[in-house]
Amino acid sequence: MKINAIKSSAFYTILWLTCSISPPALALATAIIQVNTIPEELYENEPFNLIFQTIDIVDGAPDFSPLEKDFTITTTTQRNDFDMFTGKFARNDNWVVELIPDKAGRFIIPEIAFGRDRSPSISLIIKPQSKQLNAAKRNFISELEASHTTVFVGSQIIITQRMLSTRKTARPSFSELKKSGVNVMQEKLDDGKPYDIKRGDKTYHVLEIKHAIYPQQTGQLYIEPSVAVAQVAASGDGSINPLMNNAITKNASSAPIEIKINPIPESFNQKNWLPAKEVRLQEEWTESGTTFNVGEPITRSYSVYVDGLGFAQLPALAIGTVENLKRYPDKPVSRNKISSSGISSSVKTRVVLIPTQPGTFTLPSIEIPWWNTVTNERVVSSIPPRRITVIGAGTENTATAPAGTTKPASSENMVSTKPRRSENERLYLWLSIFFGMGWGSTILLWADINRSRKKRLIIPPSKEPATLYQAGKTLMKACSTAQATACERALIAWGKIIFHDNTLTSLGALKQRVEDPLQSEIGKLEIELYSANTSGWNADEIWRTSLLIDVNPQAQKILSDLEPMYK
Repeated sequence: MKINAIKSSAFYTILWLTCSISPPALALATAIIQVNTIPEELYENEPFNLIFQTIDIVDGAPDFSPLEKDFTITTTTQRNDFDMFTGKFARNDNWVVELIPDKAGRFIIPEIAFGRDRSPSISLIIKPQSKQLNAAKRNFISELEASHTTVFVGSQIIITQRMLSTRKTARPSFSELKKSGVNVMQEKLDDGKPYDIKRGDKTYHVLEIKHAIYPQQTGQLYIEPSVAVAQVAASGDGSINPLMNNAITKNASSAPIEIKINPIPESFNQKNWLPAKEVRLQEEWTESGTTFNVGEPITRSYSVYVDGLGFAQLPALAIGTVENLKRYPDKPVSRNKISSSGISSSVKTRVVLIPTQPGTFTLPSIEIPWWNTVTNERVVSSIPPRRITVIGAGTENTATAPAGTTKPASSENMVSTKPRRSENERLYLWLSIFFGMGWGSTILLWADINRSRKKRLIIPPSKEPATLYQAGKTLMKACSTAQATACERALIAWGKIIFHDNTLTSLGALKQRVEDPLQSEIGKLEIELYSANTSGWNADEIWRTSLLIDVNPQAQKILSDLEPMYK
């Protein structure tokens, strides 16, 4: 009897322990997974975040493939929660899946397997397109804007890519400008300008990037839609918090742009086509007054300011010569200024004039005809003619002696002092000639050494261009620097692509492939590189004559209706 009582008591004790211990043990064996969405209201074709948050370590990696039945999966990310107070990582894991619903309706998010663990299924309602959805689409906008829809060939066009969002963004980006129809030169004006604007009852955070393009041919220029992409805050106060998974990826596409490129107007009738918003000519004189002495140097500077073009497209100033006035021009100083409003440039030329005979001389006017792209009319900017007077060396332009001036006591005193004065003048003259010759020799020697150093300038190796467009642009930049060694390398790289021949490694080999005038300009470049004597080489002519090459259909792509923006 006692034995049966003991057995019965042990049975009930084991049963009680089993019932009290098994549920916690079972709970510890299964991870808890919570599922929610951001934002809470969901619309068709609008992305949202599906978040899986675990309370404990799950058994394995999740399998999200069941979601592909009703949704498009764009991105999947995983992170561990970070405790800002203790500075330690918690054991909670988050998986964020960005989904795009293909249609409206009621959908079931099925159980997702995390190894042997599973998330609970939840029900979602995807609302159809509505006023709220249209408003949501207006919360993220991509725009593409052109400063002109009809321009003349070679004119500057400002293209603006713009992204507008009612919520703050992160990692914004724009698609590359894709152009077709005519060849263009393009220059990026900035890396992105952020600001806020108000449209109607909404305030937008705006990011825009501007480009300057110069069509090189007539025809129809087509610019494909600009695509803006960014992470946008999905809820809350509009800010992005990476710890709360409240950002979704948005993208929007703009409308395309078509621009008509007209030929040079017949009314212009000039050799050098110069379309710009403004062209100004200025002159500066180092010496004041209009009367000078024979042999005395006169310094005159001419400056050209152009709004809408780079300096490489500006023509050389036609400065007329004047008999008995020797001209010694310096190398022009050219600059480009790039801003969000476009490209402007300036060229300054300093000329030293030395009169060799006395008399009155008229310096002719300097004119630049150009086309005003704002008023669409031909304009001539000019420096008016200037008259100067040159008197003999040592001539004193004095009036009659003032009253009270004492005359010499006798003619003997004048005779006795004149020979001594003449001897001093001769001594000063010979000393001036001696020191002048020494100074001139020093200047010539310095110039020769400096020119030799420029010829021996070592250009660091760079990657050769892979396309005809890149080779042409490299040659254009090399010519703009007027460095003989850089032009040599750019010409050889350009020749390899033009003639499809990688064995072409010298100027001599390239010269045999082309004809005049490029052949003649290559010869001048060789003299500049390898001879002690100057050849009258002009880097601008290398670029100009390279545009005339006509050897295969691919080379025809670089031909244009006018000289490109850069030389």
